[in-house]
Amino acid sequence: MAEKPFKFGRLSSPDYFTNRTTEIKSLSNNFISGTNTILISPRRWGKSSLVWNTSLRLKRTHKNIRFCFVDLFNIRTEEEFYEVYASELIKSLSSKFEEQVSGARQFFKNIIPQLSVPVDPQHSLSLNFEWMQLKRRPDEIIDLAENMCREKKIELIVCIDEFQNVGFFANPLAFQKKLRSHWQKHQLATYCIYGSKRNMMAHIFENPSMPFYKFGDVHFLKKIDRSHWEIFIVTRFEKTGKSITKELAGRIALLMEDHPYFVQQFALMVWQNSGKKCLTTDIDEALENLLIQMSILYQRETDLLSNGQINFLKALCNDETRFTSHEVLQRYRLSSSANVVKVKRALEQKEIIDTMEPVIEFTDPLYKTWFKRYMMQGLQPS
Repeated sequence: MAEKPFKFGRLSSPDYFTNRTTEIKSLSNNFISGTNTILISPRRWGKSSLVWNTSLRLKRTHKNIRFCFVDLFNIRTEEEFYEVYASELIKSLSSKFEEQVSGARQFFKNIIPQLSVPVDPQHSLSLNFEWMQLKRRPDEIIDLAENMCREKKIELIVCIDEFQNVGFFANPLAFQKKLRSHWQKHQLATYCIYGSKRNMMAHIFENPSMPFYKFGDVHFLKKIDRSHWEIFIVTRFEKTGKSITKELAGRIALLMEDHPYFVQQFALMVWQNSGKKCLTTDIDEALENLLIQMSILYQRETDLLSNGQINFLKALCNDETRFTSHEVLQRYRLSSSANVVKVKRALEQKEIIDTMEPVIEFTDPLYKTWFKRYMMQGLQPS
C-alpha cells in the first residue's frame, strides 16, 4: 500500500511541509542571532510545523543550538506553567531519564521539585512543586533556560506554543511583568513565542501598555500562496504514481481557501478518491463526502448559536464588510452596532471566526462551505 501523500493534524515532517522558505530563513536568522521572535496566526495554519522544521534544519548545521518545546494548550494557572515549563526545559537536556533527574537536582537550589518517576522507562520525568514555596521563589524556573545555557555552554531556543493562555491566569499582568523582567536580561537563551488567538496575541505583544511590548520580532503568519500549493499537490500525487493537473491542484487549494490544515485534509480525500489520474468529478465527490462526514459536527455546532450569531455568519458569507451600517443591520436583523460587537466577540470565543481588522473570516473554510449550502440555501445533507 502506498504511503499517504498528505498529512494533517500533526507536526509536518519535511516531506509533508511546503514552502515557508521566507519564514524559515527569517526564523533561522533570528535564532542564530539570538533575536526573540513572536509568531501569530489562527489555529492550524502551520506555526508549530514551521518552528519544528526550522529547528530540524538548524540542528544539522549548528550543533551547539538546542531546542525546547513547551505547549501551553491546556495550561490555565501560573503553577501549571512553572511545572510544565521546568519539566520541558530539563527534558531538553537529554532523552535519558537518569540525566534528566541529575539535571533537575543540579539546577534547583532554593526550591525542591518533586520528581514523578515514570512506570515506563521510555517516558520522561515530570516535575511538581510545592506551590507556596514556588510563589516565594519563582526566579529559578524563570531563569532556568539561561542558567542551563551558561552551565552546559549551549544556546537554547525556547519555543512556547499557545502563549496567549497566560491571559487566563489569576493575575496575568503581574505574571507577564515577572517573565519580561527576567527574560529581557537573558543573553544565551532565545525565545520563540507563538499563539493562535490573534487578537489576544496582538494585545500582549503589540500594545504599548503591555509588559511584552517590543519583546521581539513580531511575525503575522500568512497563508501559503496557491502557486506553492499547486506544485506541492502535483508533486505529492506523482510520488504515489498518480497524477493531477496544476489547475485541479489549484482548485483543491481554492476550495479550502489555502488553509494549510484543510488543504492537506481535502487533498488526501481527493487522492483517495482518484484513480491513476485525478478528474474534476473526483474533487466534487470528495467535497461531498467530506461535507457529509463533518455534517453532524457542524450541525451540532450551529445548533448552539444564537439567531444573531447565525445572521452575522450569513452576512459574512455574503461578503458583507460594513456590519454596523444601517442597511446591513436591517437586512440581517442584527439589531444594533453594540449587538454586532457582542455577536462578533462571542463567535471569536467559540473560534468560529477569526478577526484581524479589517479582515473577518471563518476559521474553518469547510464549515463556511457547509453553512452556505445547508443554512443559506436550505439544502439537506444526504
